[in-house]
Amino acid sequence: MTNMTRSYYNPTQSKKELCKEHNEEVSYYCFDCMCRCICSECVVHGVHKNHDVMNIKRAYPIIVEKVRMVN
Repeated sequence: MTNMTRSYYNPTQSKKELCKEHNEEVSYYCFDCMCRCICSECVVHGVHKNHDVMNIKRAYPIIVEKVRMVN
């Protein structure tokens, strides 16, 4: 579960993070891999295809709750 705390997404952050692989704005979180946030290309054509993926704005409260449960 420690990977979940490494998600660098901050919903109040004005600067957009870009995908390291596709250089597109990240907008999804993969619950299967629990890695950094990912872009739409990662979801549709990349390694996260067919994974349990959610928009980061919707995933954020779920991730925060999971981290609270671990701590």
